[in-house]
Amino acid sequence: SEKLADYIDYIKELLMNVTSNLSAINETVLSIDSTSKSILESVSNSIESINTTDQIVKIINQITARIRILGINASIEAARAGEMGKGFSVVASEIGNLTTSSKKATSEIEAIIDKMKADINKLSGIANTLDTICKKQREVASSLADDNAKMSSIISK
Repeated sequence: SEKLADYIDYIKELLMNVTSNLSAINETVLSIDSTSKSILESVSNSIESINTTDQIVKIINQITARIRILGINASIEAARAGEMGKGFSVVASEIGNLTTSSKKATSEIEAIIDKMKADINKLSGIANTLDTICKKQREVASSLADDNAKMSSIISK
């Protein structure tokens, strides 16, 4: 009988430890869940910023294309003007060079944006995986808490 009482006391102690551990697990899960939500929010904000930047680059490309056309037209007019248009021909050539440089720079920016999009998509996937893990851990912790409560009520009788 004394041995049975010792076992019951020992089981009660184990149940208190389980309860404590479950609380710690729940706190950790809530912390991970909060972090995951923050990551998803940052990802969403980053996607918005990237899309805005992408639109700006497209506008720059459109402007560059128009300037290139103006440069070509200027070269044609300079050629028509002959000797009188030589100075303007130099300006037209520089416009062409600037549009080439602008196009190259915007292409590099587009490549960086594409890489950022890919990285952010990976980050989004990781955050979603964390969210799934948190949900599963909450389910397991809840089930363990229910089992713990049942065992506590049996021992208390």
